[in-house]
Amino acid sequence: FWFRASASPIVVDGRSRVVVALVDITDQKQKEISIIKTRDYYLRIFESFPTIISRSNVAGETESINENWHILTGQTIDKALGHGWLERLHPADREKFCFAVQSEGELQEREIRVLDRNGQYRWLYWVSKLYYNMHGIPEGHIGMGIDITDRKIAEEGLNRYKVLSEQAQDIIVFVDMAGRIIE
Repeated sequence: FWFRASASPIVVDGRSRVVVALVDITDQKQKEISIIKTRDYYLRIFESFPTIISRSNVAGETESINENWHILTGQTIDKALGHGWLERLHPADREKFCFAVQSEGELQEREIRVLDRNGQYRWLYWVSKLYYNMHGIPEGHIGMGIDITDRKIAEEGLNRYKVLSEQAQDIIVFVDMAGRIIE
């Protein structure tokens, strides 16, 4: 059980006394503990998810970003806050991204390039969604970035083969190591 106690001095018949009041706050404390456990649960999920997760305010300033940002880019979390993360965004994507964040809309999806810790650009599939306070007023965006570089490289290779096969004057045949036609 949880109690809140308060004590007040009083004088009765010339003698000092104390009035003590106890209020049962068990329900309130149990709700607080439940909220803390729920918050900690979701924070652990966000930190352990193999993606970049961020939160920005309505001005587009990043207020939080998980450790995966630092792992990918090498940029410290403190430096990424505000608009600092834009330093790692490819210049051609920077303007498009900022415009999209400022535009209205519930769900936004885009592909962006981010400079990694080795100086190479990696492709991210970035999804962000408005979040609201308890009164239904937008407070910013929650965003998630997934590294899709391998997929982009595979798509580029497929596109090259498609162009080659469409424009070739000769027959193109794919064979395995045993000489069997596979395509």
